[in-house]
Amino acid sequence: MERMTAFSNIAKALDTMSKKRFRVTRGNKGEIRLQPIKRGGIIDPMLVNNILDKIGHPVDRVVDPGHPDAKSSKYPTRWTISNIPVVIGSGGPKGLKHEEDVAGEVKALISGKGGSERARNLIEGIGLDLNNVANIIHVSGKAARRPLQPTPRDVGAAIADITILTTDGEKHYISLKDPKGDTFGNFGITGSFALDPATNEVKINPHPSDSLLRALGIDKEKIREGLQAYINKQGGETPVDNSPSYNKDALKGYLESAYGYGYWYAKAISKTDWDIKDLRRKENLDELIGDVRLTKISYPGKWKQATATVESSEGDKYLFEIRNAKGGVIPTEIKVKKSRKKS
Repeated sequence: MERMTAFSNIAKALDTMSKKRFRVTRGNKGEIRLQPIKRGGIIDPMLVNNILDKIGHPVDRVVDPGHPDAKSSKYPTRWTISNIPVVIGSGGPKGLKHEEDVAGEVKALISGKGGSERARNLIEGIGLDLNNVANIIHVSGKAARRPLQPTPRDVGAAIADITILTTDGEKHYISLKDPKGDTFGNFGITGSFALDPATNEVKINPHPSDSLLRALGIDKEKIREGLQAYINKQGGETPVDNSPSYNKDALKGYLESAYGYGYWYAKAISKTDWDIKDLRRKENLDELIGDVRLTKISYPGKWKQATATVESSEGDKYLFEIRNAKGGVIPTEIKVKKSRKKS
């Protein structure tokens, strides 16, 4: 009876809180199955994980297709702590598809049942001999929300898309990025701003992210004013500060924290080749990032997003985007993106 109640409560909550992003049905193996409403649509695993967290039924384990307890031969099965299986019956975002494709190719290569040139190049790119590779661990759709910190931490096990195990017992954590993947840091700031439902006014609250905003030279009051103007449909041109005052050392510390260390960063640059960075040690971050300078800050007004632009001596540009992750107005995250500066 308790399990039936949990199943019903989870299914109902997913249906209600998805805001019509997907359809909730009961699968033929006793699982809750999610399908996109729109043909060809996708379902973000992070959204599903967040909903399950909010209703007190977080994901306890993820079972890949073909393994015991899998409820799908094609998609991963998410088992909640209440022992209810949930299957996302769609491909998910491009980054997730890339991750799953690469993981499958590496598995095939290790088992001697196929593989691909890009899988071999990935293994060799992190300095491993295929003969010394014992296994691969892959948890599909894994998402790790990290706290904002002024200094980097060892995050390899938390953010790894795949983990390569060698015959001597070593673990090599790898973070995979598809060719268009530019996000490498995503930090929650829910509560830093709030909308008063009675007055429709934007309020500012103290928040742990305030130290990062100070390092970036971002004025929370200007964000509040811009969001209010956007809500009131009074936003004009986007306010831009081209001479921001910022804390260079603190900014670099937060940028290093966005990367973290303890893993290999592997971004696909073609169908077979990779841009691989060895970030297993904290010291490697200093060389990767180089010197940094904040070039401008754009505030909400015409748009609802605030963005700080940072350029590095290594030729990279970093964007700190303060935004709402689900299309709303009040910011819920700081997303850190990376691109190359135009020459």
